[in-house]
Amino acid sequence: MPSPFGRSALPLTACAASLIAAILLVLSYASPYWSSDAIYSHGLWRRTGCRSLACWNYDYYHHVPPWLKAVRAMETMAVIVLSLPVVVVPIYLYASHGLYYRTMNLIAAGMCLASGIFIIIGVIIYGSFAMATMGRDLGWCFVVCLISGIICILAFLLFLVAAIVRRPPKPVYYASHSVLMDTSAPTTIYTIEKDHSATGYVVD
Repeated sequence: MPSPFGRSALPLTACAASLIAAILLVLSYASPYWSSDAIYSHGLWRRTGCRSLACWNYDYYHHVPPWLKAVRAMETMAVIVLSLPVVVVPIYLYASHGLYYRTMNLIAAGMCLASGIFIIIGVIIYGSFAMATMGRDLGWCFVVCLISGIICILAFLLFLVAAIVRRPPKPVYYASHSVLMDTSAPTTIYTIEKDHSATGYVVD
């Protein structure tokens, strides 16, 4: 049974994977539960703790270690780069009727790959210093961020397959006076040649 989304089914699946990865990434990016010690739970931007009936939060304003700055940079770049597959590609698929299909899929694949690499590098740096050097226990945000990186790699593979499998449409030639030429078709592009013939590209 053909997909109701036609040839856009695979890139739309990749967009859905990118959206899930973005949600998990932003959730872990903003939450202060990357690691914990006897008193505090630590995140990228703040630490929090509770004792008895009192709880408190501290933002990291000063004395941020270089390794944490590196993790922040990696995860921030991942958030920025992942915005293209999540926001731009679905709009493109809806509005373009297949124009520059392969190019857009390759760009989105590159963005997902770059985002996944940034995420994984940041996770490796954080795990190496927080657990091995500082003796903290890793928290759920660390795991969620790692999962988002894996999903980004999966989205990269889906976009790449979509770009490779889809072939450019073959031109279909019609005489300019032919009754088969229907310019009202929303998924057909016509180019008029100097010899008064028309070339139709079916892009649905």
